[in-house]
Amino acid sequence: MAQLAFCIRYVDNVEKEGYRVREDFIGFAPVKDKTGPGIKATIIKGLQQAHLDLGNLRGQGYDGVSTMKGHLGGCAALISKDYPSAIYVHCASHSLNLVLSDACKVDAIKNTIGTMKEIIIFIRVSEKRMDTLKEQITSVEPGSRRTRLVKLSETRWVEHHDAISFCKEMFLPIYDTLGVIMGWDNADVSSKAFLMQSAMEKSCFVVGLCCVSRVFGLTASLSATLQSHNCDLAYSTLTDCSIKQRQCGTMQ
Repeated sequence: MAQLAFCIRYVDNVEKEGYRVREDFIGFAPVKDKTGPGIKATIIKGLQQAHLDLGNLRGQGYDGVSTMKGHLGGCAALISKDYPSAIYVHCASHSLNLVLSDACKVDAIKNTIGTMKEIIIFIRVSEKRMDTLKEQITSVEPGSRRTRLVKLSETRWVEHHDAISFCKEMFLPIYDTLGVIMGWDNADVSSKAFLMQSAMEKSCFVVGLCCVSRVFGLTASLSATLQSHNCDLAYSTLTDCSIKQRQCGTMQ
């Protein structure tokens, strides 16, 4: 059964600090009916059980699936019909996630990420292979504190940054690890290591790795900003302007 997470965002009048925007998680609710009306009923019931005055409802934030944002039978439209002040806003971080997902459908990038995923799974599945990687990192990058491969998230593309940056920084240790595994007695394992090492040698993989590392390096901080509790339209606009000014070299 699916679960719905309830988070509320509100302005709190804190003594001596003035007004402050806050975000709080208030609980989970099981979702039996996954249609727009069913999800709407679950949300309204959850807010009422939290003793919140729905007359003060001023906004809704979800992803962009039809059951949530559909202009006729979607959850957001149905809630707005009863509470006109509750304006629906598509989650900005989710929008960024969709953009990155679409961008990574380019063949060269898709193949690069696919190869990285195979290498990560291949090494992580065995403690012996992980120990071999640690030995190679110690040999090539003795000062590094990063010794464990990070899994690539299947759904949250913005979280690829850590896994990709590790693969880029530890390119040589990973390459050498596969070389060591190629010499092991297990024919199936050694042949897979050979194929993965051969894939790493191709220029399309190296260029693709540098490209995704650069892009995800930029979007990681942007994603964190979009999910910050004090992010609003004015803050986002100022942040966007500051980023553009830095890129143009006009920031002092």
